[in-house]
Amino acid sequence: MAGKRKSRRGFGRVRKLPSGRFQARYPGPDGVLRPADRTFATTTDADRWLMRKRIEIEEGRWLDPAEGQTTVRDWAARWLAAVSPQLKHKTQASYRSLINPALGDRDGPKAG
Repeated sequence: MAGKRKSRRGFGRVRKLPSGRFQARYPGPDGVLRPADRTFATTTDADRWLMRKRIEIEEGRWLDPAEGQTTVRDWAARWLAAVSPQLKHKTQASYRSLINPALGDRDGPKAG
């Protein structure tokens, strides 16, 4: 099998990109394969990054990168949709009236 050799990497994957840089990918605790947030000049750099990511997961310090993208408003809407079947109509309306004005459709503070 010329050209291909079996990797001894125990965690994650590294591949060479057309640019010559290396991309690292790792399985999160949920099994989803995620790319690193940057590329690396060498496979050694990518392997070191993967080792740190593995330790982060094993120690329970890992945070899903997608969760950082969730706004409080989106989270509140999902929460309300999940609990609504268990609530009376008036309670749902009350929660909605508390959440919507507080979170509104604002983009956040403007630099000024």
